[in-house]
Amino acid sequence: MTPEQRQRYAPLAAAVGGIGGFFLWLAVTSAVLAARVEGIAPAVAEARELGLVSFTVISGYDKAQEPLAWLLGCLIVPLSMWVLWAAVHPTQDPAFRVGRRRKGPRRAEDGAAETDEDGDKAEDAPADRRRGPPVWVPWAGLGGTLAAVALRPGFLRGPSPWGSFGLLGEEGVYLGTIQALRTGRTLYADLEFPYGPLMIYPLDLWMQIAGDSVVVARSWVLLLHLLGLVGAALTVRWMLGPKVGPWAGLGTAMILAIIAPLFLPNLNAALLRPVLALLPGAALFAAGRSAWFRRRDGQPEPRPWRDPILGVGALAAVAALFSFEIGPAAAGGLIVAALVVRPSGRDLGMAAAGGVIVGLIVLVPMAFAGALAGLIDQMGTMLTLPTLGYQALPYPDALGLFRDGNGAVGAYPPEESATALWSTLPPLMIWLGLGIGLCGPRRAGVPTAFGGVLIIAAASAVLFRASFGRSDLYHLWFYGAVPSIALVCVLLGVLWDVVRSEWRPLVPCLAMIIAIGFAAIGTETQVRFPDDEETRLGAAAGIDNPLVPVRLRHPRLGNLEVLPRLAREIESIANRTAALPLDDGVWFYPSEATYYFITGRPLPTRFLWAYDAATLQMQDAAIVELEQTRPRWLFRSSDTFPIDHIPQSRLVPRLDSYLKANYRPVEVLPGATLMERIE
Repeated sequence: MTPEQRQRYAPLAAAVGGIGGFFLWLAVTSAVLAARVEGIAPAVAEARELGLVSFTVISGYDKAQEPLAWLLGCLIVPLSMWVLWAAVHPTQDPAFRVGRRRKGPRRAEDGAAETDEDGDKAEDAPADRRRGPPVWVPWAGLGGTLAAVALRPGFLRGPSPWGSFGLLGEEGVYLGTIQALRTGRTLYADLEFPYGPLMIYPLDLWMQIAGDSVVVARSWVLLLHLLGLVGAALTVRWMLGPKVGPWAGLGTAMILAIIAPLFLPNLNAALLRPVLALLPGAALFAAGRSAWFRRRDGQPEPRPWRDPILGVGALAAVAALFSFEIGPAAAGGLIVAALVVRPSGRDLGMAAAGGVIVGLIVLVPMAFAGALAGLIDQMGTMLTLPTLGYQALPYPDALGLFRDGNGAVGAYPPEESATALWSTLPPLMIWLGLGIGLCGPRRAGVPTAFGGVLIIAAASAVLFRASFGRSDLYHLWFYGAVPSIALVCVLLGVLWDVVRSEWRPLVPCLAMIIAIGFAAIGTETQVRFPDDEETRLGAAAGIDNPLVPVRLRHPRLGNLEVLPRLAREIESIANRTAALPLDDGVWFYPSEATYYFITGRPLPTRFLWAYDAATLQMQDAAIVELEQTRPRWLFRSSDTFPIDHIPQSRLVPRLDSYLKANYRPVEVLPGATLMERIE
């Protein structure tokens, strides 16, 4: 074949390699998993020895088989694409050039075709053909998207989409932490918090300025959702350059505004969290390309404090200190970005300096407070326990790969369409992105958009690994939506650049079809607490209109609206707590930590949820502390989240036994039983 023919058939070869690689992965993974040690898996045995109790540990399901299959997929499928592409493609020019080449490139002094900062060959097209909308139009569209999300009705004051557990439990993770900080506890030193310090400290400052209420806390979550949309748009913009990038970034933000879980007011559900995994690699890619063109053109280096490369390290530090599983994903993206753009030693030093500055600002005060050792221990706990089965569920197994505790395959298929989508699409998109990214990340020494695809896919591969802990629909959606949409939009941006001009209008149409398809799945509906269940519970409680919200006028609720059943519970428990002596300790069990914030009571133990004391050693530590604080009163919730329907006597056996031996029931209230300590 001629070089032109080889270049034309290279994309087809990569596609064949991808399909063949997928079936090769299926065969290899099935064989590897079948050859694993029979009987109780080592991870399950270790979890049982620690006292971890979850659905997977009880059933003997080995969670370690999932990351193994994931690793094999991230290697076999992309490398199969690259091998066939490299065998056919004649040079290191971009692989997926479709249609006619552009004519009339400018020539540099050495006779080579000159490239612009987009990584594309510059063209001497007539001025009227190059004229388009003003550069501010996509950014104005992004502003409109942000305004539409910010004005989402009911976000700040409406009922939690996850029902009573959403407000009392999930929002209680950070509201209870704020209350603990207010009453003298030190983060990580004597307070367990499953996320990074930059998730809670800015919220604490925000609430000190704007007011201590649930509504104010939700306004901060809304701001992080909006920053997540901006970050996603910037990620795609930095990958595709100044011409196509802003429009593709706008498309990314608009699709995420439609299909991402922006309706949740929980701090740990903020869209900024997964976006931070992609931002540092994208920033290094953009800064590295800019530095390459600056040096090519002989422009001077910017002053150190004005160099954008500083922001790369700062973003990486923020990602690592925001949430523990985000740091490794951001690091993966940075490593691949460094391999693609090949920054100078000066640039690497500047990036490291930015990270060190942010790290010192956050960590030095924590070290003086005695919290640094606790932070490291908490980080290790949150990165290791989920791999052993902490609150874990089996990954939805649409292909029948994984074996249950009895050795049978395919025991846990997806139960609904949304779960099937979010358990299959993100892996396929990530593998596709890795494969396409390997096929031409650089051209004539310049990082290309294919390199950007590779960076996003690499960071996404590490990020999606976090969904292998509790692999329910929400976590698959949360960790899969941002990578999938970012990769789709970057690939559509690349497609726009390589197809013939007469075919380009089909690209935004394709994006719209994809967005409609995502929305039609109805993931949000399947994640919300079902109305029929709330109606059943309300009817059992004698409530006539259980789905009509009522407003609670409590100082720390901020005129929040909740459903009538929960309103009755909050009013009853808050009023009963207010009637108890202030010197008496109060323990809200097992997971309703928002009550600490509502009632202004200090935590009697370092664990916000009893479930956070996951191992027997943790439960013993909690009991030692309870013997020191000796809370006189205990509200044992009857409206709580039964994790996978495992009874508390089995989930946290030592804490449950301690409770039964040391407390006696005093009064039955809506939503809880008040118990008093036996002296």
